[in-house]
Amino acid sequence: MRIEVSALVHLQWWHEQPVENGHIGSGVFIRRLDSEWLDVVKSQCPKVEAREQIEFLSPYTYRFFYEFDGEEQQSVDLNLATHQDKQPILRAIILSRIVKPTSIGYDSVWIKSFYRTTAIAQHYHDQVINNLNLAFLIEGDEDWNTITDNDVAVMTELWDSLQFFLDDANEPKYRRIVRAIKFNEWAYAIYFPELSHPIIHAALESMICTGSRHNKAQIIQRLPQVVSFISKEQAEDISRTCCGFKHRQCCRRHETAPKH
Repeated sequence: MRIEVSALVHLQWWHEQPVENGHIGSGVFIRRLDSEWLDVVKSQCPKVEAREQIEFLSPYTYRFFYEFDGEEQQSVDLNLATHQDKQPILRAIILSRIVKPTSIGYDSVWIKSFYRTTAIAQHYHDQVINNLNLAFLIEGDEDWNTITDNDVAVMTELWDSLQFFLDDANEPKYRRIVRAIKFNEWAYAIYFPELSHPIIHAALESMICTGSRHNKAQIIQRLPQVVSFISKEQAEDISRTCCGFKHRQCCRRHETAPKH
């Protein structure tokens, strides 16, 4: 029996046409939604259509998905997408934000489909409503929330490397990189930039800093090497801005404290 796990998302068209159908890696695809397939899903899972109506970005236009061979499920609970089922698609979502920021949430609309001997697939869905339903981006970016053929090609190039870093055997050695990826992802789930910016900066520090005593020097000297379009002056501004967010209030309390 063929089983398919999908995450429904909304992508937009800007200057470049979004991908129609692309293979990211390990059997994980991104594909423009087929209206007939989606209609069947909505007829079997009414919560999907109800949620689409209240989504910040709607309607659903794409899905990440992969398929595998499985045994007949014995429980309704087993018909729902599990944490383990979601992992390949979650990793594709991580890559989408490394290549180009997207508003794709971790807890998207998850569909688990069973293609048995009958002509009609059986689709199952369970609602997950929390702060990971949407990623918040900076408004005004002209190509935000779009995945093109070129983006998919880059994601494919990075796929094996991401699997390597996240492998349980390799993660301890590359924990700084994995921590930076996690910090970056958590920051996108926070609406207020005053709170998300220090977390993004923590991801940056995790990647390029050797210790707190050398924090500023590492940012200014190494950030332009990591990101080619950042100048030394811009790196200084970034460091100063982050220190302002993180430490300004503490400095003010120190300046106004009674002198002994």
